[in-house]
Amino acid sequence: MAPVQWNCNGFYARKPFLQLLLRSNSPACLCLQETNFKNDHCSKLKGYSAAFKNRLHQNIASGGVAVFTKSEFFIRELPLNSPLEVIAVRIRLASEVTICNLYLPPNRNFDLTELDSIVNQLPKPLLLVGDFNCHSPLLGSRTHDGRGKTIET
Repeated sequence: MAPVQWNCNGFYARKPFLQLLLRSNSPACLCLQETNFKNDHCSKLKGYSAAFKNRLHQNIASGGVAVFTKSEFFIRELPLNSPLEVIAVRIRLASEVTICNLYLPPNRNFDLTELDSIVNQLPKPLLLVGDFNCHSPLLGSRTHDGRGKTIET
């Protein structure tokens, strides 16, 4: 069961679509970017457990990532040392797998060492999903940019 990932650009604005997605596809795992939650207010989805990393030091709700997993699966959030908007969980399906969800805002500079650091902190097997705000033919885009080349590497 592959996870579903989506930059929802606002959980509450897209909640009806999320509920339809969950009813029609019933994914074991749902990875969202730009949830726009505040630290004191994160939402739930019926039948799913959740792990969140919200953007800190904002006057308004913006950014952030979340991983929702079906409640029947064992989930354990993994600690990460990173300045990026990233969260990782270990989930037991048929076997254990790490799912890492990352959001790279378009105005946030990053380099390959930051991504390598995240990957090196996580147990394998590992699936890295997210919104990298990049362009690369390898990722399905018709254009190429510097970020896309970094992600390819």
